[in-house]
Amino acid sequence: MKKIFSFCMLLLLAMPASAWVFLADTQEKVPGVLLPKIINQQGQNIRVCMDVLDVYDRSMYNNPAQRTLALTHYNAVKPFIAPAYKTWFDTLRSTIINSGRQTEFADVLALLPKQDISFVFINPDASPCIDDSKQDLYVRLDPILLTGDRAYVRVHNNFSSMTLFQNGHKIPDLLKRTILHESGHTLGLGDMYEEKENAGYNSKFYSMAKIQKLSTIPSCMNENCNGTIERRTVIQTVQRLGEEGSWRSSEKEVMLFHPNSNEPLTCDDMDGLVNVLDFYFPDKMSARRTQGWLSFCQDRNVAYAASVPVALSAAEKDAFAQFVSNGRQGPSPLAGKTEPILQMIAAKQQAQAQEKARMEQEARQKQVQDSLAAALKNAAREKEYQKKVNSTYVLPRECAICHKPVTLGRDGDGTMLCDRDENGNIGLGCIIVHKACKGDLKYKSKLQQFIKSLPKEYVSPTNRVVFQ
Repeated sequence: MKKIFSFCMLLLLAMPASAWVFLADTQEKVPGVLLPKIINQQGQNIRVCMDVLDVYDRSMYNNPAQRTLALTHYNAVKPFIAPAYKTWFDTLRSTIINSGRQTEFADVLALLPKQDISFVFINPDASPCIDDSKQDLYVRLDPILLTGDRAYVRVHNNFSSMTLFQNGHKIPDLLKRTILHESGHTLGLGDMYEEKENAGYNSKFYSMAKIQKLSTIPSCMNENCNGTIERRTVIQTVQRLGEEGSWRSSEKEVMLFHPNSNEPLTCDDMDGLVNVLDFYFPDKMSARRTQGWLSFCQDRNVAYAASVPVALSAAEKDAFAQFVSNGRQGPSPLAGKTEPILQMIAAKQQAQAQEKARMEQEARQKQVQDSLAAALKNAAREKEYQKKVNSTYVLPRECAICHKPVTLGRDGDGTMLCDRDENGNIGLGCIIVHKACKGDLKYKSKLQQFIKSLPKEYVSPTNRVVFQ
């Protein structure tokens, strides 16, 4: 368990700012991404813990009025979580069906949850989230006022975290769109903002950035969730037979994606969701995944294979469409287009694996060396101690307290007092005193204090002593 104060400092950045990208240039499947949990659990019992706090001040939890306010914010945000994820999966399902591509994407349809996703809120009283192991999704509603970001997502080793700031989570429509965007991150999709296009942490392979400027793509992962990008439409020419028997042409505006939907998700978002499903579940996909598939965006000459986007010419796009309609018989028209990228990915994976193996080997060697050094040090210390305790030390024949003559033995008037640790080992040393003089030296602290005050000639490092 870790304290929530250190939460944001310890979490890893969830998604690089690029289109359809993943956490690294190689296929590194990060456990904290929510998508695999949703698919593997068929969307059931996804655990959510929602915190309402100022990261710099948790005193609100000790104030009844503040706790009531926290619960109000909690209940205002809670209804928007499940619908956001439902929108992503329902839109993908309807996109496949409405485009008549059920056969081609039968593997994807089989993978999607068969029923509505159920989120279990494990702290309905808005109590603080403490135990990270109990949640799949952590939502933080931060009441501090910030300019700029309305939200962001992080991925830890076992859960995703979505943080919503006050200037975003109090406006219902804005909150709906913000959560839709952030939920896309938790599913594995990256930002598509122009200013982040060349960020150093972006994937060089799993990205549309090599094909098209991200800022021109109308996606919820860009600005479309906020309604600032026009939906993709085209002007279609329609011919009809006039009354006089001649053909007449007319034009009408046609929306190429989900014309009956009021949701801000687009065909670009659906491309990304299928791509990330292919990425996380390669073993559950058909040959479509590796042979390739055309974008759901009808006006885009783009295909995807093995989660890598590929730019096509119009002729190549037609040839690939024909390949699919013929039952994918023979070599794929994409053959040769993805291999160089996949080879680069494989090479980078191999280099990363070798580097990881080298670092692990160095760590094992250091551990062995450290263990050997510690063993030698302990052996030397034990040898020195045994030498000390087995040696004979000469003390004055007098009491260390009254300095009068003292005798040892069964009939003697003296006794030996030794400072020993819990294992019986001698620490500060041993002294000889009269039995009648020892007083409160039976107490360890008193004995240690007294030994420290004595001249060295009265203290023996061993209990084997003789008198001068």
